[in-house]
This record gives sequence, C-alpha cells and structure tokens, in this order.
Amino acid sequence: METYIYDLEIYRNFFSLSAIPYKTPQDVIDIYIKMDLAKNKEAKQDILKAIGAKTFYIYRYVSNDTNPATPFPMYDDSKNYSAGITQILQFFKVHKTLIGYNSYNYDMTMLDIFIHYAPSFDPRTGLRIDANGNKKHITEFMYEHSQKCIAETDGWIYRKMLDFYKGRRYYRPFTDFDIQKILYLDKSKTALKAVMIVLKWYRIQDLPIHYSHLIRPKDIENVLDYNMNDVLGTDCLVKNQQAELDLRAELSDLFNIDLRNMSRSSIGKSLMTKFYSEKSGLQPHEFIDLRTERSSVPIHKIIKSNIKFQTPFYQTILDELHKHSIRIGLGTPKRSEIKEEKITPYIKVRTWKKSFQNIEFISNDKGYTLATGGLHSKDDPKIIWANPGEALADPDVNSMYPSFIINYAVCPHHLVPSIFLGIVKWLTETRLEAKHTGQKHKANGLKIVINRIYGALKDAMDYLYDPECTFTVTINLQLLLCNLIERFELAGFDVLSANTDGLLIRRPFARLDEFNSITKDWEEYSKLTLETEVFEKYCRSAVNSYIAVGYGFYDAVQEWNRCGRYVTKKGKECTTLDKIEAEFIKYKGDFLQEVEYNKGFEYPVVKIALKNYLLYNTDISEFIHSYIHSNPKAIYDYCFSQKVNHKYTTVYRTIQDGKPVALKLQKHNRFYICNSGGGSVVKAVIERSDEFQYGDDLSKYPMFEETSLVAGEKVMVFNDYELKDDYNINFGFYINEANKVLYGNGKTGKGAKLGINNNSNNLFGW
Repeated sequence: METYIYDLEIYRNFFSLSAIPYKTPQDVIDIYIKMDLAKNKEAKQDILKAIGAKTFYIYRYVSNDTNPATPFPMYDDSKNYSAGITQILQFFKVHKTLIGYNSYNYDMTMLDIFIHYAPSFDPRTGLRIDANGNKKHITEFMYEHSQKCIAETDGWIYRKMLDFYKGRRYYRPFTDFDIQKILYLDKSKTALKAVMIVLKWYRIQDLPIHYSHLIRPKDIENVLDYNMNDVLGTDCLVKNQQAELDLRAELSDLFNIDLRNMSRSSIGKSLMTKFYSEKSGLQPHEFIDLRTERSSVPIHKIIKSNIKFQTPFYQTILDELHKHSIRIGLGTPKRSEIKEEKITPYIKVRTWKKSFQNIEFISNDKGYTLATGGLHSKDDPKIIWANPGEALADPDVNSMYPSFIINYAVCPHHLVPSIFLGIVKWLTETRLEAKHTGQKHKANGLKIVINRIYGALKDAMDYLYDPECTFTVTINLQLLLCNLIERFELAGFDVLSANTDGLLIRRPFARLDEFNSITKDWEEYSKLTLETEVFEKYCRSAVNSYIAVGYGFYDAVQEWNRCGRYVTKKGKECTTLDKIEAEFIKYKGDFLQEVEYNKGFEYPVVKIALKNYLLYNTDISEFIHSYIHSNPKAIYDYCFSQKVNHKYTTVYRTIQDGKPVALKLQKHNRFYICNSGGGSVVKAVIERSDEFQYGDDLSKYPMFEETSLVAGEKVMVFNDYELKDDYNINFGFYINEANKVLYGNGKTGKGAKLGINNNSNNLFGW
C-alpha cells in the first residue's frame, strides 16, 4: 500500500493537498533544502517531481487587486482552476496510507468530506447549484465545514455529526496516522511549528496568509510552497520518531489489535482492556464504565500493618498520618489557604479544608517532604563527589508501582481481584521474560501497559479508577522508603537525597557488605526489590534536575584517551566520547540534553556548555565562544522560542532603512541574542491584527499590554536558516545564563536561587 506524508490547506476560495512518499531518502530532502536556501525554484520543483511528490489544488478566481479581507468578493468563475477535484479523487482510487500532523482532528475529517461530496460539484468550474438555484463553489463548501470542525473541541466530534458518517454511506479510501496524536502532543496542543523549531528545521513559517482571507493568483505559489514546507517538517518528525511507529506496527501484529494510531497511554489502556476482557470473559462494554467514586480516603485505613519504625521520630510521623484523611476532588489550594501545624521542632503537617497535603520533616539535618504523591528530599544545588574509598550508591525500587500492587494486593474495588492482580503479575513476569530473551518490542509494549496501570488508578475517565488504590500505593511506598532511610541513618550511612523511588547514599567500599545486608533485610521486610547503581559524581540543581556520573567514567575516558577506545564489562566497544557518556551518564530535568517537543526551546548551548564543564571542567566562556564554529548548524543551539498567547501579536521593533519600525511576526518565531543590529521582540494586543500580513509595519497602530519577550537584550530573528561567518552573537548572555546555574541568580530574599558551585567543595578533585 502506498504511504504518503501529507497536509491540507483550506481558504475561502482555495483548497490544496500536498504529499510526499513515506521514507523519501533524507539525502534527497537535503538537496531540496539546499535549493530552497539558494532560492532555486526550478530545482525545487524538479526534485519534488523526481521523488513523486503530489500537489493538488482547486481555486476560485479573484483578481490580484482584490482586497484579501473583503467579505463579499467578486469571483470570475470563467477562470476557475478545478482540475484538483478530479486529480484528488483519482489519487484515492487506490487505497492510501497517510501520515499527518493533527490530521486525526482536522485533515482526515476534511478529506472525508471532500471525497464524499466532491463528485456533486462540476469538475470544470468547481460549482454546483442547489434546488433553490443557489450557486456554491467547492472551496466555499470546504471552508464552511473547516470552520465548523475548528469550532468543535475535536474533529472527531464533528465527524460523528456528519450525515454520511452516521448512515455509514461512505467508504474511506485511506488510512490516516496522526504523528501528533501518536506522540501525545495533541493533549498539550503542541503546534507543528513548535516541533519544527525543536527539530532545528531550516525554515519556520506560519501560515503566510490568514485563513479567513482570499487567495489571489499571486498568492498560490506562496501557499503551496508553505504547505510543502509543513509536509517536509512532518516528514522530519516521522523520521526522528520512526522507532515509535515501528513499535506500534510490531505490537499491532503481536497482539492482533490496531495500535498504530495511538499514544503510549492509549496503547496501555487498549492492551489492558484486551487482557482484562480475555481473562474475565467479559466484553469491554460490560466493564469500561465501572468506577469506584470516593469523597475521601482515611489514611489509617490504607496504611499496611507491616509499616513499623524503630525510632520515636519516624513513629511520630506514622502516628500523625493516621489522624488525617485525603479528600477527593477539592482542586488546587492557594498557599494562603493551607493550614500548617508544628508537631515537633522537626515535623510539621500541612492540611487544606481538613484534607492532608504533606508532612515536612528534618532528619539528620536533611529535609524531606512526604506528600500524597511521592517522597522528596529538599536538595540544595550542589556538586557531590564520592570521597576516596567510597561510591555514591543509588538503591532504587524495581518496578515500584506494579511490584507494590502485586505484593500488597491492591485492586480497584469494582474489579475482580484475582483477575486484575493476575494480569498485573502476568504482565510483569512476561515482560521480564521477553526482555531477557531479546523480544524488545514485546517487552516495551508490556512495559507501557505496566507503567500506565498506576496512572489509571487516579484517572476518573478510566475503568481502573479508584482513588483509594492510588493513595494506598503512594502513602505506603513513601513510608517504606522512610523505613529504608531510617535503617541507613541508624547504621551511620550518610543519606544525601531521596526521590520517589530511591535514595542516594555515601557507601564506603569497606562497608559494602553492611550496605548489602541493610538492603537485603529491607527487601524481605518490604516485599520489594532494590537495584543499586553507583556514581562517582552527582551534580544537581534540584532534586529532579541532575547529571549523575557513573562510577568508572573518568577511568573509561582516560582509557579512551590512551587507546582510542573503551570496552565495557559486557564487551561493548566505545570509540567516541558520546558512546562512553551514553554508558555512564544519567541526565534529568533541566540537564536533559535532548529537548522535549512539548517543553519549548531555549538555547541548548547553555546545557551543552554546563555538561562539558561538569564532566570535563571545560571553561564555560571558552566553550560558548567556540561552539558556534563546531558545525554549520550550531547556530540553532543559540536560538530560543517563546509561545505567545493567541490574544497577543508578536512584534519586532527594529531599524529599517534608517527608520524605526514595528514588524508583525509569526505566532512561532526563532531568535538568538545578538550584540548589535537586531531589535527587540515584544508581544502586544493590537486591534484587527489579523488584517495585516507578516512583515507589515504596525508602528502607526495603537498597541496595548506591550511586554518584551527578552527584556534588555537585542535579538535577531532567525526563522530562516542562513550560514554566516559571523552571526554577531552576544556570547555574554549565554555565559551569564550558564553562570546562573553555577553561581545563582544574584538575588537576595524572595526569588533568590543558589547555584551549584555555591555549595560545593572539591569541585574537580582528580
């Protein structure tokens, strides 16, 4: 079956479909990009033709001098271009697989409407006349449906309202996969342009003409070119996430259920539903509407009987917990509404509307928060080295949530325990077997189901919902971790950090047997198992933001420096520093080196510089100055992007031809901080800004609520890639941002933030 990456554009008098074959070779795409950067239109078209790209459009003619925003255009139907009607219908004579971005909620519905109704329009003029003699063009017809679809919360709602859909009078001649939906980016409403910025795509272009405007003959080429840019950007994302598509295809075949168009969360739910149906003998409709609703969960009823402590301090925490309940559905409290009660000088309890919020306590000069979701220590920014003769040990609970659910028989009240717990146990055992026998996709698929079970217990839209189960899991696990902390403290070990499912502890080599004895005894007591990693260095800005350096990393680096390679204990050969880092280094939170699609994009060069400083003592200033010369695409790592609320217009205040101007920018823009030239980027409320095109000067129009996106800095817009010998970068800005992480933000009192180096000794002790 032919597969294409595709996108639609719909205007009042214009409809287009652009597509390229799936798995078009990247080297060909790269040539297209070079031709686009060189402004070689003819070469671009030749490349698209060579790869089998498809571009169809339908156009209702208005003259070039028409006001694009006019509500009552004068059409000349003798000059309409309607060949696209026949071409698109012919394209779908053979069933196609299409991959789009946000296609499930929009493009797929629009194609359904077009394919079903297009035959009723004249293929020469694009017109049809109804029973009352009223004339309508197919572009106008599609635009009306487009606006109704957009007005709905989701495209599928409008799809269900369509008469042909209800009556099942329509056969869809294509299968649609939505990469946005697959990656769960639809829930965060992450736009394709935002993803393209993260992917470092060479050209960031929003819709060049407002969707409500008319397209004039001179605009057609521009819109089609924009549409193809979106298709190529989607193709880039698909190639980047090919493993996710392969996983879904493999799981679909493995479990005989179509999972190809689902997010990981939906895969987990679908497979769990299948397994519960098979094990129980019930049809899904017999249990998917089940829930156990609760107004509150008394904590004393859910704490397990084996939870005990040896010291009065931790016993006081346990006794205090027994007094409280967790009320369901209260929402999020304001800080001023929270009631705080000091139980001892080192233990305080917070409640809101008589509902337990958290317990904060200090033990051995270390602060902790035990809340409804997880245990966290209060960690200052710091670099922690393993002292000579010791390692930093990180005992983590294996498969924490499913292990607790199985071993403590936690089951939603409305489900059959033997079936539910049997499935969770089967999932865990089968996944481990698949992992050990090299069945990668099966192991990953079952892991998705397992990881989702805990989340489903607190999801009111899921048939596993029972909030008592959620808090039975979280409260008891935190108490069990407190018990582990207590054991290490009583034995004189230094507990450095606690984070949801594990601890960080100084472990002298001479005390390894004692450490192992404590963890083994705790495993027997808790019915859980621990897996311990060891580090030689731990650099943190917060409890969930760190770089952890595996023990032996610097020895591996020295061996690589001597021999040009390093061989792991398992015989894996590492011939580059990147490969060695992949074996030893863990990143989390603000130190993650790969930007997440739904988290925005903010000058990755700072994180890269911090990594090199923390791992190799590379000078921050020197690195940030030199990195721009490391490769032709390095400029992207100095760029950033900020999402602006739809009520604002983004404006670029700069100098043009010796005069100050305020140029309208796109919704999605890419910038970098420059020394001179450039300008300032602001957001402002501007009346009727939709009537203006990108690049129009708005300096004569009133602007309200104007706010700078980067106060006090000059920025250069970099939506289109350009190779320069000198980008005129303000390196000092990026150096300062890195130094904020290392030395704090320089503020005192409220808003003050310490840096990693403020609290660290023996920073580079090798």
